[in-house]
Amino acid sequence: MVEYKKNIIKLAKAAKQQGGRVFEVGGTVRDRLLNRLRKNEDVDLEVYGLSAEKLEDILNSLGKVNLTGKSFAVYRLGDAEISLPREDRRIGMGHKDFKVKVNPHLSFIEACRRRDFTINAILQDVLTGEIIDPLKAQYDLNHKILRACDPKHFFEDPLRVYRAVRFRASLGFSLDMETLDQCRKMSLQNLPEERIFAEIRKMLIEAEYPGLGLHTAHACGVLYKDSEIMDMLTCPQEMEWHPEGNVFIHTVLSLEAAAYYREFLEDDQDKLVLMLAVLFHDIGKPLTTKVGMEGRKKDRIISPGHQGAGVKLTEVILNRWKAPHKIIHRVKNLVGYHHRIYDLWKAREVVTPGAIRRLLRDCELQLLKYTFLSDKFGRGQPPSFSPEVNWLEKTIVELEIDKQKLKPLLMGRHLLELGIEPSPRMGEILAKAYESQMDGEFDSVDEGLKLVEQWINQDN
Repeated sequence: MVEYKKNIIKLAKAAKQQGGRVFEVGGTVRDRLLNRLRKNEDVDLEVYGLSAEKLEDILNSLGKVNLTGKSFAVYRLGDAEISLPREDRRIGMGHKDFKVKVNPHLSFIEACRRRDFTINAILQDVLTGEIIDPLKAQYDLNHKILRACDPKHFFEDPLRVYRAVRFRASLGFSLDMETLDQCRKMSLQNLPEERIFAEIRKMLIEAEYPGLGLHTAHACGVLYKDSEIMDMLTCPQEMEWHPEGNVFIHTVLSLEAAAYYREFLEDDQDKLVLMLAVLFHDIGKPLTTKVGMEGRKKDRIISPGHQGAGVKLTEVILNRWKAPHKIIHRVKNLVGYHHRIYDLWKAREVVTPGAIRRLLRDCELQLLKYTFLSDKFGRGQPPSFSPEVNWLEKTIVELEIDKQKLKPLLMGRHLLELGIEPSPRMGEILAKAYESQMDGEFDSVDEGLKLVEQWINQDN
């Protein structure tokens, strides 16, 4: 028997006394049947046989209840989202343009047909554990198929296309051909970008196969909204460095590698920043790729400046998705620097300590390493040893770089002591002093002031 929290059991028993029945439905039932570990404790419940008024009376007796969607008769009690069976009818093109009629006596099969995919339409009685499977969804679970519950109702919510992408990326299931055809025919024009980004966010943070998700997004026809990503499909790469093929294929494989490194991160925002950086790390290549005309790179496919171009396109896309500004800033930084570790390693015989300090100053080193490694192993091979990262980590230890000392030691108040008034000149001196600090010319305020005094005396 499944162990539920006390309030859920109390709800189910109270509902039974009044002729109702409480079922768990959706992802928790699906994952339980798949023996798949869930990363959250959210539970979706559906109550049959009770009116909204009777359900509200029971819920109010159990504690604080949040009505999350009055017109949809959806309630929130702790980790549980509770709803009544309903009949939806689209009355417009917007994502909220539905006429909803609650019907607590709707048949199981009619209620399940209104859900998105069969694997999310299995009910389990909270009290008895009985499985109700009117759409034969367990067949799809056993055969790893993602199939729409009902073609007529599937079209009612265009967001289901993005949910198809996310579920395929999460489960690795094949997409039923009829469902794929439906996805391709659905118009996404009226979907708010915030809802789209919410699905993308979940996929990138949680999905086991995010590269498959990107591949599925293309197959479902949703990438036309983001032509910059589509352009990667026709952008070739030099075979010596990228035998896997074009930039899109490389990005798919890089996302698969990134899913491995993502699991070393604890914070969900860090995970999202990493995955977005890997998604966009080569987004600038279609704008910069050409065939070299002279020297060592004659007749070779090259993409000079693709990092900078990628930074600009990353900002465009993430603004379109209405991503938070902090996320955009962090992702842009990683996209711009994603090649830096390799560049430093290649020039390691002449790299100065200042260059290493500036890298640590300008980047989130852990995320940069994982972005670089995802790019490096985005060629179909499993992640393994990286001489570039090993050299960088060893060099940082040898240089005994203290990240706290990477912050500017000299401030405007220190220069005031030397008689330098607030002015553009003060700003120039502070900037020059900070670069000298990065080059290791001083590591204390007193030493820094002495250096500044020398500059002043020289100027005089």
